[in-house]
Formats: sequence, structure tokens, C-alpha cells
Amino acid sequence: MPILEHVEGNKIDVSRDQDQSRLYGFLAERLFNIYLWKMQDDEDYSVLNFPIVKF
Repeated sequence: MPILEHVEGNKIDVSRDQDQSRLYGFLAERLFNIYLWKMQDDEDYSVLNFPIVKF
């Protein structure tokens, strides 16, 4: 994803704590949802939603 590549190229210091080291993972998770919504609207893709099972 070009947005994620741009953010990674900015040399953000993520070494301060554990949450900051997951910055790119958190961002990719959010962007993936936006990508799915866009693909569902623009193309003829169907997205299945399943209930969350809690143990």
C-alpha cells in the first residue's frame, strides 16, 4: 500500500516502547479494512462477515 510505504520511509522512531514498535502493524490493520470497503463498493467483490466467537 503506497500510504504504508510512505509512512515507513519517514524514519519514525519506534524504539521507545512496545506499542510504538507495532505502529506499522496497527496502521496496516486499519488500512486493510478501508481497502476492503473500497473493493466491495468499486468492484463486484463480495465480503462475508462472520460473528466473533469469544472463548
